Amino acid sequence: MSIAEDVGKTISLVVVPARDVWAAIVQTASQLGASAVVAGLSTKMTSEEQAFRLGQAWEALPEPKRRFVFQVVRPDMRVEMYHLGPHAPTLDSEDVGTVHKLWLHVRREPGMAELHHSDIVSVALTRLARDWVRDKEEIMRALRRHHHNTPDPVGGSPVTRSYFSPPTDPLPPGRSERPNAPKRPPTEPQ
Repeated sequence: MSIAEDVGKTISLVVVPARDVWAAIVQTASQLGASAVVAGLSTKMTSEEQAFRLGQAWEALPEPKRRFVFQVVRPDMRVEMYHLGPHAPTLDSEDVGTVHKLWLHVRREPGMAELHHSDIVSVALTRLARDWVRDKEEIMRALRRHHHNTPDPVGGSPVTRSYFSPPTDPLPPGRSERPNAPKRPPTEPQ
């Protein structure tokens, strides 16, 4: 507090009596319109467990709910951030590459020159939601394999991250586009 006050910040202490600390934190953050909640690392649970508990309490809040960031400051002063509420997922470079490869291939089709990367993601999510109703167990197996990188209990093979194979009809040498393909650079408008 003294450091904040030294740089001209006003500090107001708040005492919130509660039986459930997690519910009290999210309710207080919501009522104050906070964009972030900062906590130290617990001696009894990991930062992931803290974020999970806080996330459960956030989900239990009545609508309207305000999204915020939960920051856990570790003893070595590293800060771990967790987004509470709906937020864009963090994609690794391989997933971004897969989306991009699909986008490049689909754009080669007639009438698809204006396609965006987000269209690829949107269709994939829509198909996953549709297939969830039809084949929840298969989707759960795939998600478990992907998340844990362990052998599939049904098929026995470990998850592979190569979801997209190169086209079977590669462009002839010296050609950078397919016939009738739009003459535009393969970049997505921002």
